[in-house]
Amino acid sequence: IVEQLAASRPLAMPEAPSSVAMRMVRRFHQALERDLPLPSIDTVASELGVSIRHLQRACQIEFGVTPVTVRRRVLATHARALIAQGQSAASVSMDLGFASSGHLHRLLRETR
Repeated sequence: IVEQLAASRPLAMPEAPSSVAMRMVRRFHQALERDLPLPSIDTVASELGVSIRHLQRACQIEFGVTPVTVRRRVLATHARALIAQGQSAASVSMDLGFASSGHLHRLLRETR
């Protein structure tokens, strides 16, 4: 057994973002990569094991904005990337869960 342990490779530690705010952003990106709706701020705070207020302070320190603003920016960036790949605004808005493409356009205008 000792020889097997000595010959085996050590387990790699997964790289996790250090700050709570960056872990929140990573969670949003994971949802979008899997074509899932973005989780709410409450859900992310619960998954990260912190209070909503703690997440708000972390985002304010890290990005200078609220978690809601960070969530909207991540969503807008993803929508712009999909549109740049040739998808129509209507299909992107439907895929991302907007009620209409007008709502998507409003988000894109507000998050320039």
